[in-house]
Parts: sequence; structure tokens; C-alpha cells
Amino acid sequence: MNVVYAEIEITFSLSALKVFKVYTDFDIIASKINPESYKTIAVIKGDGGVGSI
Repeated sequence: MNVVYAEIEITFSLSALKVFKVYTDFDIIASKINPESYKTIAVIKGDGGVGSI
């Protein structure tokens, strides 16, 4: 398993609520958008919200 740390600052024209929704659904969206990089993503602990692993 690889661990990656990245810090990025991006300006969006979307509302914070919509951006956070995409972020919380990343485990579902990532494998559909870029299947070469993400085969599966599993939430180990939590419900996918703040504090999830």
C-alpha cells in the first residue's frame, strides 16, 4: 500500500457544499473517472465524512 500526501489550494466557482459532496464521494467517483489509477477505494473506518480513514 502506498501513502501519498499532497496539499493543494484551488479556487472553485462551485459552492463549498458541492465541492465537499464531490470530496466525500471520491471513493465512488475516482474509479469511474480514472480507472487506470484507481482500481478500488475502501473506507476503512467511518462513513466517508470528516474523520473517516
